[in-house]
Amino acid sequence: MILHRSVLTQYNLYFIDQMNTVITSSIVIVYMLYTVDARTVEEFGSDHLIYSIPFIYYGVFRYLYLLHKLRKDGDPISILLSDKKLQLNIMLWIIVCIGVIYFSLAL
Repeated sequence: MILHRSVLTQYNLYFIDQMNTVITSSIVIVYMLYTVDARTVEEFGSDHLIYSIPFIYYGVFRYLYLLHKLRKDGDPISILLSDKKLQLNIMLWIIVCIGVIYFSLAL
């Protein structure tokens, strides 16, 4: 009995790790570009959303740490629900974003 999709047998762990590296790097770069984009600055009336970038870095690095070093399974939801540091990071990111977007805070 196969417990996963048969196509997954065609991928090896090295390939998946390489794709993971490309995707996580792309996520950080795209978010950074989003925070400084003229339309984003105009939409929110502030260029201070850039201060939320460290939380994105920490969140991505923490997830990769849990995934690779602590050998957590690859389910992002179970990792999120079980890691207090990742939860705290997300809460702080939300607070910074709300502060910048709704209250035009300059950190």
